Amino acid sequence: MLGEGGQGAVYLVEYNGHKKVLKWYSGKKIENPEKFYENLENNVRKGKPRYTAPEIMLGKARPGIQTDAFSLAVVLFLHWTNSHPLEGKAAVVPFMDAETEMRIYGENPVFIFDPNDDSNRPVQGVHQGAISRWIT
Repeated sequence: MLGEGGQGAVYLVEYNGHKKVLKWYSGKKIENPEKFYENLENNVRKGKPRYTAPEIMLGKARPGIQTDAFSLAVVLFLHWTNSHPLEGKAAVVPFMDAETEMRIYGENPVFIFDPNDDSNRPVQGVHQGAISRWIT
């Protein structure tokens, strides 16, 4: 533990050969900070598929600046169009199960306005926000 104060504790954790600073805002001390950080990393990979970069979903990358930029881009696109950038006709399904989520957001993510792949275009009447706001 590096320090402790009224709002929590700060730990220096070594994980996968890198040193990380872990700030913990709880009165309860962490008994094994390295194991705690490993569990934290694993839980981040299991985030919301709609906002998680495909390479994280597939276990090919760890969270970082590039994957955060992807998540931010998704949120901004949603805010601007009221539609998800990967949810076109491929996502119009009766039930979104884990297998379908993995296919759409991880294994085969296709931008709804991809100029080279029209397999996931927005559906008229479903993705009206994206259709009306996208400039071609």
